[in-house]
Amino acid sequence: MSELKTLKDIDWIQKDMNNVVVATNTYKLRKEAIKYVKELNNKWGKHINKVQITNKEIYLMNNCKAIIDWIKHFFNITEEELE
Repeated sequence: MSELKTLKDIDWIQKDMNNVVVATNTYKLRKEAIKYVKELNNKWGKHINKVQITNKEIYLMNNCKAIIDWIKHFFNITEEELE
């Protein structure tokens, strides 16, 4: 099994079907990822402060946390960027 790559490991200069060089804007991708993580953190944080949490909410919180962790790893997002 090969090691998973992060955003900085991927070659973003590629050629399309007509051999035209196409570059992906990684800056925009990172900004959108940061915005998405912030939104997920807000949704996830609302459930933490509840007195009674259902099993379904625990399941959703764990999934949400896993998604956040994956996005933060892939896009190399630091906690400072999320503030």
